[in-house]
Amino acid sequence: MGMIQQRRGLLAFAVLLACLWCVQGVANDRVIYPFYEGQGEIIANPPGWVYPNNTTVELTAQPATGWAFVSWVFERMNPNTTPDDPLPEGHEVRVRNSPIWAPRHSTDNPESVTMRGMNAKVTVKFERLPVDLVVSVVGQGSVDVDPAAPYLFEDEVTLTAVPEAGWEFTGWSGALRGDDNPA
Repeated sequence: MGMIQQRRGLLAFAVLLACLWCVQGVANDRVIYPFYEGQGEIIANPPGWVYPNNTTVELTAQPATGWAFVSWVFERMNPNTTPDDPLPEGHEVRVRNSPIWAPRHSTDNPESVTMRGMNAKVTVKFERLPVDLVVSVVGQGSVDVDPAAPYLFEDEVTLTAVPEAGWEFTGWSGALRGDDNPA
């Protein structure tokens, strides 16, 4: 009976040591908190958002269809501080090997971030691309377009077919199909 209790005690001690090691490893990791304005994604290399201290991560902004990359905003972040708190000595977040003291903006894509003792809030900004609307008429008449150009990706436009006297609207073809008028 004493031998079983002794082994249980050793097992509990080993599990406790393993857990302390896990917690200690997590406490030293640094986190990138991604934020998005517009539509797209951030591709991190190496993948993930949690990294060992002093890891350099390459971030690539990948816009969604119809969107374009605009810029990055990098901010130091720590659960125990706010961006206005003084940076603890020896702790910094670096972008292109320069420390971030205030929010830093960049239009480089990809961009590199090195985590040194602090977490980082990374905001990527995307904007909708301009698009052209081409309308052609088969027969006699015109098409009213509301609103007028310019247009950005995913803008809604109302098209109204206006046939000349003696002509009849029969339908839309191309990217818009059907016979609803207006459409």
